[in-house]
Amino acid sequence: MSNHSKLYNILDLLRLNKLSRHTGYMLVFLPCAMGVGLYGDLLNHYKQVLLFLVGAVIMRGAGCIINDIFDRDIDRNVERTKNRPIADGRIKIPEALMIFCILSLAGLWVLMQFSWNAIMVGFVGMFLLLTYPLAKRITFWPQAYLGFAFNIGIFIAVMDAKSEITWPAIVLYVGCIFWTLYYDTLYAFADVKDDKKIGVKSLACVVEKKNYKLWLGCFGMLANTIISYAFFLTDHDVIIGFVCASLFILWQMITLNIYNPKCCLWKFTMNSYLGIIWVMVALITNTIVRN
Repeated sequence: MSNHSKLYNILDLLRLNKLSRHTGYMLVFLPCAMGVGLYGDLLNHYKQVLLFLVGAVIMRGAGCIINDIFDRDIDRNVERTKNRPIADGRIKIPEALMIFCILSLAGLWVLMQFSWNAIMVGFVGMFLLLTYPLAKRITFWPQAYLGFAFNIGIFIAVMDAKSEITWPAIVLYVGCIFWTLYYDTLYAFADVKDDKKIGVKSLACVVEKKNYKLWLGCFGMLANTIISYAFFLTDHDVIIGFVCASLFILWQMITLNIYNPKCCLWKFTMNSYLGIIWVMVALITNTIVRN
């Protein structure tokens, strides 16, 4: 192997965790930050927020590797993903598993910084995240399974703070699952033509020929309403955040074109900013009120 080939191989190994694509780890991190904000504020709980950010980057990377291993045959037949390093053979599975193990150990270290109750919930979250790639093979609702996995950080945060899963935490979790249905269906629309050809199941395949904007709009507004209600239950000022998030979702629906893959991917990436609105309600307003 030439020096150039070795360099490209190393770069491909580093790219496996998709660190340069911030949307993925932000969508793992933001529900965690909301969970912290249910009962805490930014000034007194910044260490937990930073730990969740580091953990989200690490575990999202580990999840991407497992996803790419499971989906390597699928990725070869999808225009957007056919050049992924595992799919096209530049990275061998043993090499990918080595990076996965390193990331998993780092993620475990982060998890161990929380309370024992939170750690137990974290193990459930790891299992859900790592088994998500199987969902698209058995159900047209893999986005729902992803919602269970991506938002488990809410319960980790609340268990660390309260040593129990509270009713507002459950409400917030349900709201964030609807948010996942919203943004991951937008993401799925980018590949819907290829998915239908090769038989990959997706919610985008279900709603494409129906009133897809109504479906997506309902998912988005249910998410906004339920998440806002969770913060209302914990005495947050939710009105401004609710209005801003509603306008954001309305704008996305008006300008959405599901037959333009670039538009779908852009709408998906913009959801990190939608999540930031709710995090500001959770952490920033709480910091102002409590301090």
